[in-house]
Amino acid sequence: MQEPGATATTYRLHIAIDLINLSLHQVEVTTDKEGENLDHYTLAAGDVVLIDRGYNQPKTLVSNSHFAPHPIKWRKLDLSH
Repeated sequence: MQEPGATATTYRLHIAIDLINLSLHQVEVTTDKEGENLDHYTLAAGDVVLIDRGYNQPKTLVSNSHFAPHPIKWRKLDLSH
């Protein structure tokens, strides 16, 4: 997100979506200094978390590993077929 007159990113929007109800579960706005990080979200036992490679940060993954002891990882999802 950019504030009026800005030429680069000013803010970042971190969103958690409930995929069952298709509703926003959590929203956080941070400065452009805050990157993708699981610490932006309140996770609970039983949550299913889908993340991209931007979240591949060992410190954050380990601190949240009690929620997802069996992470699933794929290298490429080809939707062209």
